This record gives sequence, structure tokens and C-alpha cells, in this order.
Amino acid sequence: MMALGLVLQLAAASVGDTVWLAVAARVPAGHVLRPQVWDLGDLGSVLAAPEVDYRAGLAVVRYPVAFWFPGDHRVTVPGAIVVSSAGRSDTLPATEHVVTIAALLPDSVPKASLQPEPAEGVVDQATRSWLPVAVLVPIAGLVWAGLAWFGRRRSGAVEPTTSAEPPSDPTEILEQWRAAGEARTVLDGWAKLIAAEAAARPPAERDAGLALVAQLADANFRERSDPGRLAELALAAQRWRSRTS
Repeated sequence: MMALGLVLQLAAASVGDTVWLAVAARVPAGHVLRPQVWDLGDLGSVLAAPEVDYRAGLAVVRYPVAFWFPGDHRVTVPGAIVVSSAGRSDTLPATEHVVTIAALLPDSVPKASLQPEPAEGVVDQATRSWLPVAVLVPIAGLVWAGLAWFGRRRSGAVEPTTSAEPPSDPTEILEQWRAAGEARTVLDGWAKLIAAEAAARPPAERDAGLALVAQLADANFRERSDPGRLAELALAAQRWRSRTS
């Protein structure tokens, strides 16, 4: 495979201009080129990733670069890596280029007589327009009016409700749960109620109450308890509380 160096640049490239440095190589069918990373150091900079263009068996690798100093610069472009369809690779030889970069200063004026130009001010890139305000203000007004109308309508539609007073006697609540068929909830409620009241009772009543609490807890813990047994324990808890209250 043969590599051929090319230089694509403007007729009068100056410091900072983009110069395209290219390397062309004949590539057999089933082969591709992989450009290598190139660093110009302090002389210049590679501006972007290299491009690869395939044309009728010829592959061209193009590097966009810029130089920071005027003069004739001899640079060496690294050879691309040739990879075959079988996974084998080879590296092309590096190629040299001579690039002429013109200075930004005029040649017709002695450099000693040149004076630096004053610094330019900051370029104002902001675009000022009343159009966003003219558009957003009416929209905000419509949104506010809609929310206010919805709030008045909602507040007018809601009628004051009166909440029913909860039963003052815990046994009434337990009776409501029993009527709803929640036997386990009733047993748990009776167990907590008796345990709280047993501490203030005489020893005999306290012991009987705690024994009943244990029976209530055991029945409530079992996965399948006899409904008749649940009703019997609830009735016993009600009797114990009525005797000691």
C-alpha cells in the first residue's frame, strides 16, 4: 500500500485559519483505515476528529488543523492503521507536509511602527424584546381568572357538614364492629379494654380479668377459631366488665 501526502489549504492561510492536511492511500477491498491521534504541541492544534473518505479504492484521511505562529512549518502526519476484514492490521508510514502560514500583521508596514489596537468592548449578545411579556401577561391573567372562578365555584358547591359525635362508651364501638362481622377486631378490643381496667380491680377480679385476656388473645391468634367460641368469649368479656364496673 502506498501513502501520498496532500495539503488542502487556502491560498493565503494566516495564523488561526483552518488548514486541512490530508493523506491518501490505496486500500485493497475489505480493508479500512483508522486514523491515529495527532498532537501538534505548541505549534498548533487539531480542531476536530479526522475524516476518512473512500473513493474507488483510494482512502483519504483529512485533519483540520490551525497554526498559532507564522512561517513555513514542516509537520509529520502519523500514518493511519489499515485493518483487514480478517482482523489483521498494519500501519502506514508517516508523511511530511510543509505548510506556509502568513502573519496577521501587514508586511508593508515596519513592525516597529505598529501600535496595538485598543481592546474591543464586550459584544452584547442579548436580544431584548417586549414580545414575551406581551404574550405571558395575558396568559397569566387568564390562568388567574380561571383559578379564581374555579375556587369560587368549588367553595359555593361545598356544603358544611356536621360530623357525628363518636360513641363515648367503648363497648358501643365494639358492638358496632360485632354487628359488622369483625369478630377478631371485637376480641382484640375487649382484650385491651379488660387489660387496662384489670389493674385497678381487686386481686381476684384482676386475676380473672387477666385470665380472660389470655383466652381472648389465644382465640384471636388462631387462624381458624370457632365462631361460637368467639361469641362466647366476647359475651364473657362483657359480663366481666359489667360485674366490675
